[in-house]
Amino acid sequence: SSGLVLKMMDINKNDTIIDACAAPGGKSRHIKNIIDKTNKLHLNDKSHNKFLLLKRDFDSKVTSVTCKDASRDKFQIADKILLDVPCSSTGTIQKNPDIKWKKVDLKKINLLQLKILKNMSKFLNKNGAIIYSTCSINMSENFEIIDKFLKVNKNFKLDNAAKFLNAKYVKNKCMFVFPPKAGLEGMFAARLVKI
Repeated sequence: SSGLVLKMMDINKNDTIIDACAAPGGKSRHIKNIIDKTNKLHLNDKSHNKFLLLKRDFDSKVTSVTCKDASRDKFQIADKILLDVPCSSTGTIQKNPDIKWKKVDLKKINLLQLKILKNMSKFLNKNGAIIYSTCSINMSENFEIIDKFLKVNKNFKLDNAAKFLNAKYVKNKCMFVFPPKAGLEGMFAARLVKI
């Protein structure tokens, strides 16, 4: 499922890329492997310990590794921004059955997800794209966050994920992988383009 999210980034030559919630770094590693010397890749994580792990694990091909709060801090301007936001992880229950018993404050998580999306949208070039993703199958963390964002940000449009993915993984223009149907980990992604 993570590979599908990265297909939606559609990275081009000379793109500056931010992975704003990068740890543990799986998607960042994949991005690093597909970019070339014309690209700039900036990794970030709010957790100091995760930031230190990212610094240790990534070499000079990565332009910078920072420890900032994606919900309120300033970032460099980018062409592509990946927001793999904190979530309830309900799409990974098969792999992590303990999630069923984990107490989650969905309202608090939803607020944080929207704050991250709103803040990071300020650092995107015109015609650039934000890929907002979760490993959740909860509508409140996915489609509802995108709807709320688009209602107040008229300079963004939802790009159709079907341009980048097999239509079986697309619902309402977004990537939506439902584990029982797809046989993959549950995941959501939306591609928002600045117009």
